[in-house]
Amino acid sequence: MFDKLEMRSEEILNLKELEKVLPHKTAMMGSSSYKRALYVLNSSNEVLFIIHSDPIWSNMAPTKISTNPKRWSSFNDFRAALAKFCNPDLLEITRIDHAVDIEISIEKLYQCTRIKNKTQYSYYKEHCSVRGTYLTGFYLGVEPEIYCIYDKGYQKSLRNKKLVRNKDCEIGLLSRIELRQRKHKVKYKHLNELINYLTDTPFTNIEFYEAKDNSKKAEALQLLMNEDGLQRAVAQLSRHNNFSRNNKKNLTPTNLESTVRDAYEENLRRFFEVSQ
Repeated sequence: MFDKLEMRSEEILNLKELEKVLPHKTAMMGSSSYKRALYVLNSSNEVLFIIHSDPIWSNMAPTKISTNPKRWSSFNDFRAALAKFCNPDLLEITRIDHAVDIEISIEKLYQCTRIKNKTQYSYYKEHCSVRGTYLTGFYLGVEPEIYCIYDKGYQKSLRNKKLVRNKDCEIGLLSRIELRQRKHKVKYKHLNELINYLTDTPFTNIEFYEAKDNSKKAEALQLLMNEDGLQRAVAQLSRHNNFSRNNKKNLTPTNLESTVRDAYEENLRRFFEVSQ
């Protein structure tokens, strides 16, 4: 699914006029890069669009639009909503977030996930009196392309403003893999090109491994993966030797790669209303 889109346009929009004609609740305020921003909300007070206008710097596009396409059931509905206030054909995509939800714990993903050609990583944790300090998510890579992988149940609980620190809730049962791409990493820059992701998946450099159980070296590698995660384990071992030559033979790929790609494709087929 597409979790977020940011688009720019050379089309100049009059936000005061749009505020009068858009059929949803609106609110006007500024933003960090634009002097004015119009927030278009639905009846549940969810943000449908943020329309930015009047840029601070002269080299910026006169209009920027931020949105979450999954608020609509189909691409045609999404495009029709855009067409109410702008020309969709003039929009250029500058950021896209690809997302997949899978039923696996965030701890397991942390242990088995590796992103090829990414060396930067970080993770974040939360404290709960029931579970102690536990992992809630981690980042792999840096701008303009970052993988953000997190506990979806925990994130949902925060959104609903529940006191999750002392509750187990449904935390840990569902994880989200989110690929955030900006600037030149955005492969398809126009709305009519987004359907190409059906056959050209962006999840090409993500790998999932577990250690084989037939050697002491593999057992030691699995312990390192459990403690530090596969990405960090690879980075640590690569400092001292060639990881692919000396350690990759002790790993075996899991079926998560196909699970992620199939789930992403299935969501896109529903969104674009394309049969298999």
